[in-house]
Amino acid sequence: MEDFAAEAGIDVTLDAEIYRLRRAARDLYVRSLHGPGFYAAGSVMLMLTIGRPADLSPLAWLPAILFLLLYLLRYRNRVPPLTAQAEELHRWRFRHWLLIDSGGVLWGLHFVFAAALFPPYSPPVIVALLCNAAFMSAISNSLVMDRRAASIALLILLLPVVGAFALFFAEALPLALGVAAYGLYSMHMLQRSWREYRGQIDAEVALLAAKAETEKLVGTDALTGLANRREYERRFAQAWHMAARQRGNLALLVIDLDNFKQINDTNGHAAGDSCLRHFADILTRHFRRAGDLSARIGGEEFAVILPGVSAYDAAILGEEFRRSLAQSSCFYRDREIKITASIGAGAADWETDCDPLATFARIDQACYEAKKQGRSRLVAV
Repeated sequence: MEDFAAEAGIDVTLDAEIYRLRRAARDLYVRSLHGPGFYAAGSVMLMLTIGRPADLSPLAWLPAILFLLLYLLRYRNRVPPLTAQAEELHRWRFRHWLLIDSGGVLWGLHFVFAAALFPPYSPPVIVALLCNAAFMSAISNSLVMDRRAASIALLILLLPVVGAFALFFAEALPLALGVAAYGLYSMHMLQRSWREYRGQIDAEVALLAAKAETEKLVGTDALTGLANRREYERRFAQAWHMAARQRGNLALLVIDLDNFKQINDTNGHAAGDSCLRHFADILTRHFRRAGDLSARIGGEEFAVILPGVSAYDAAILGEEFRRSLAQSSCFYRDREIKITASIGAGAADWETDCDPLATFARIDQACYEAKKQGRSRLVAV
């Protein structure tokens, strides 16, 4: 279950529908792939009950060849790539069920052929009935990802048999009733198998969502709601190595609140916590692109990862944030508390930085220089 979610690259908390569709598509492809091979085997068995291979016309083997061609078409109709969205997965499912139903139609013609030429209790008809029952069992127990589509596939197998008995075997009422009863049983088994499959997928989604939520909590700073240091280190290393492969832009801001110890000593730790939450709120509003990550990496030290951003643009964004913070006071009870920050801004340098720590060290030093120069300022490197 977890392997499939990781393989599919799915964030279950956000893409439960995509998870269900991809899981159903993969299961449908795997479980239905060899169906035409069984149809072909049934066709060969039916032909062998009619006569010796040497006595049969070459056309007698045409259905088996067509079933093998259907196998090739099913094999080539691969599940869409991991980037596929719901619409593409729905189109794929329609095409694959069309291939499945094509096999059922071809087998139904096979049965009508046997019924038209041989009496109801002859070997060819009995073999055709047994094969038909086996194919219906396979659908009702295995191809249960889509109840409506599977019901149609069952009817495609059942209706030619019912029609053949009505046209050619009116005197074989017990056999006809048996076939009808087995059709109803197959529909019942399909309903039960579908409920079990749906329950299994629902349980998987719930478990994966719970796991994702737990991982989110583990990677979140409880006070500010920002990512914590553990999550920052994981995400920055990931972003750094990805950008390094492409020699792309990856900027980083290292931010340190000015005189935060003094705020705590003067106003109390509860006021300090309120200031941290106020700061985090402004930080989140400023850096909200999908790939950005704001993190608390120390008591009053923060970092912002900016994928695809140059050092120059990072300095502009950081200065805009610094000014906004300086103009926005934190109110705690009846007190107005001014907050400022010193910021180091820069980007990964692929000529000098050997790893993520090297990039961080340069920009962290720039933050230290900003504090040395008088605080509430930004130094870019």
